[in-house]
Amino acid sequence: MEYSNTVASWIGVGATAVGLASLVTQGTLIQERLDPYFELRDKDFLGPWVAIQTPQGWAHFWKPSLRGPVITASMSKGLCGNNTVQLTRKPHVPAGRASWTVVMGVFHPRSPGRNPSRTGSYLSSLAGSSAETFTLGSGLDFKGGEKATPVQHELRPESLLWSGLNLQTLVRHRSTAGIPISRTTFITLLCISNARTIFSHCSAPGYRASFPAYIGLWTVEWPIGEQALVRLSAHDMFTDPASDPYPYSFEQRVDRCMEMLAGILDNRHGLRVAFPGRKAVPGRLELQPRGFAGAHGSRHLYNMSGGRAYEVDLLFRRTITHDEVAEFDDPNVLILHLPSLESGKTVPLILPSELCPLIAQVLDSLPWTCLSWSMHRGMRDILLAFGKNVMNRYRVELAESLKQAVLDNEGLLALKDWAPDMVRGNMPEIVYSSVMAGVGDSGDIVRVVTEAAKLVGIERGRSLDETFFWRNNQALQSPLGSDGIIALTKFFVLEWSQEFDYQMYHNLPMQLLIV
Repeated sequence: MEYSNTVASWIGVGATAVGLASLVTQGTLIQERLDPYFELRDKDFLGPWVAIQTPQGWAHFWKPSLRGPVITASMSKGLCGNNTVQLTRKPHVPAGRASWTVVMGVFHPRSPGRNPSRTGSYLSSLAGSSAETFTLGSGLDFKGGEKATPVQHELRPESLLWSGLNLQTLVRHRSTAGIPISRTTFITLLCISNARTIFSHCSAPGYRASFPAYIGLWTVEWPIGEQALVRLSAHDMFTDPASDPYPYSFEQRVDRCMEMLAGILDNRHGLRVAFPGRKAVPGRLELQPRGFAGAHGSRHLYNMSGGRAYEVDLLFRRTITHDEVAEFDDPNVLILHLPSLESGKTVPLILPSELCPLIAQVLDSLPWTCLSWSMHRGMRDILLAFGKNVMNRYRVELAESLKQAVLDNEGLLALKDWAPDMVRGNMPEIVYSSVMAGVGDSGDIVRVVTEAAKLVGIERGRSLDETFFWRNNQALQSPLGSDGIIALTKFFVLEWSQEFDYQMYHNLPMQLLIV
């Protein structure tokens, strides 16, 4: 009898346990099916940002929503509060399927370190070949006569590199989840990543566009009546870090990039002038003090990004009258032949003599960059037409000077994270042929040439943003010095920069979702 009662008791306990387990299992299945982020909680989607997700508490039935960073970017506030950012060609650590993890993996608030494939083992043999001092941004301390000492860089996930960012709940969209960004943020990201338009289609079904950039391929899809989606696909090149001959990261200044897109030169010392857009009719250039507030062109983009248009002078392109056509035959008048809105044609622009010093000052005040610009086409047209003859006069001398600078500083370039094989065997000829080409479309080439120019500019001891070459008539008749090399290298960057539609915001909604 007692045995039967014991068996019955254990059977009851077992049945209860099985029932409870079944309820828990069913509850878990129901919970997972009702969880909007169920398939997105793994590292495959979130990448390194899986580490910042809030764990589920034991007393909570529902799992917390997924979180991601608040991404903001503008000319006035920089990228997430950083005006100076570091870019890597590919994510520093493996990103997830979500495009916003790719974005946060290629933009960095500070240098993520050197190329992991290049260690200090080969640097010691090169240290003695240069007597220069290099400490900024290299990840190494190197002084003439001393052995190079690599600084150890810890490989940190991007969630820690961006540790100061506010977090927000991810927005679910069909089978994915993304982060809302403003159109100003999107345009700024395009600009600082050196994007250009290769495809854009706007019709009744909606808007689609593709923008290849130095860090990957941006795409936009905005079906009519639905959410506008942004994606960034990382490059599929250099899968092995050892195959990338370029420094692991490089610097970009958000405000300077956006100013060049808006066609504005601000030298931070009183000169603040905006350029007109490209036209299809002949014109005359005239200066309108504080006239940018009434301009059409890029004024709205400048205001969207935090600029104050009412503080900017305007170079206005006035259509000429029939009475002024005779000026084109005047040998004392400078005529610039600029690209027309009509493909394959050019239009003349009269540049009054009193404006020539202003254009020369603009060329001297162009901001320094190590990557080509995504820039205002009207600004690029005028500056190239004004300075082309001088550039051609010095082109061979510039190419030879930069080539020699590379040959004389192989060790220093290796310390700055350039692949030694490229520096020794290819870089001098790349520099020479690129300068002689006079035009091109490669961010890599711009990085090579500007790095060579910085070797010459080390002796300047001041910012590379300001030169005096274009305003100095004596310098224009003399052999190139370091000031002229820096000034003409900035002109070279103009030659290799891409036009970008500064009015593309008309095709975008106020808010987009980066997924």
